[in-house]
Amino acid sequence: MSLIVKDCLGLGINKKIIKEKIYNDEENDNFTRQLLSIEEKEEIKKGDFLSINDIRSIIIENSIKDTYDKISHELIIIIDSRINYNIYVVEDNIYTYEELCKSFPFQEFNILPESIFNRQVIAIFENNTNSTNDSIEVFNEEDPIITTYDLVGIATGRIDDNTQIKIPKQIIKSKIFIGGDKWKNFLQLKAFFCGIVQVSKLQVENGQTPEFLKPFTSSISNHIMIESSSSDNAIIESSSSDNAIIETSPIQNNIEKDNVEQNICKNKNIYTDKDTLDILFKKFDNRISDIENKILKIENLISKLNV
Repeated sequence: MSLIVKDCLGLGINKKIIKEKIYNDEENDNFTRQLLSIEEKEEIKKGDFLSINDIRSIIIENSIKDTYDKISHELIIIIDSRINYNIYVVEDNIYTYEELCKSFPFQEFNILPESIFNRQVIAIFENNTNSTNDSIEVFNEEDPIITTYDLVGIATGRIDDNTQIKIPKQIIKSKIFIGGDKWKNFLQLKAFFCGIVQVSKLQVENGQTPEFLKPFTSSISNHIMIESSSSDNAIIESSSSDNAIIETSPIQNNIEKDNVEQNICKNKNIYTDKDTLDILFKKFDNRISDIENKILKIENLISKLNV
């Protein structure tokens, strides 16, 4: 089962979003639900799972605005034990898998959300004090598991290479993913390509491309012309295995079909949807290299003049 939507870069292509993973009771018991008592588990199984709107309300009510990604381990356990799907939390919003892929170009860039977001894990340590309760901390799955107490000890010199840091007695994965530095870089990449697509649309409308923009936008402009000439009112149809369809309007422009065909004939560098982004990346890298070489030459000239 999958969801068919238009790409969010504005290229006019269709993308298929695979239905999000739904965990059964046995799988859920391997996550933070195992920390609950038998009575709490049975109570949860009797009720409904939390909806994404319920989760948003809980996180917003227990967080400061625009810091929704700073979730305590208590909140992670409460939410994770009562959901059967993954959620993705950023500074200012909370998404399901489908919402995330619909709103951001993961398929377009051939990237999985799990490679951008950090899965949250609960680490349980024996307490340093006389308390019978264990200490619990939350970490990114890929980060070193070091307690805050030991981090302070390393920073102050109390812990050296000969001192044994505390080892967690148990590490439990959650179904909650947090956006970090990779997410911020991903947003910058999205903004860059959205800008390129917007400029390409203007070039199609005006029929001219500034020389310095050609390395970035020529292939996208060609693609837009092809999409525009093929159909002015494309309706997305589902395959036999798809049950959720979203209809979206095609890219609107006033290019006549004859002019489009002439422009396509003049430029033989017509690429498939799959190749477009790879070609843009290569052209962008080459353009950056050219600029860096020119800057280096200018710096050399300046240094000679200073001498």
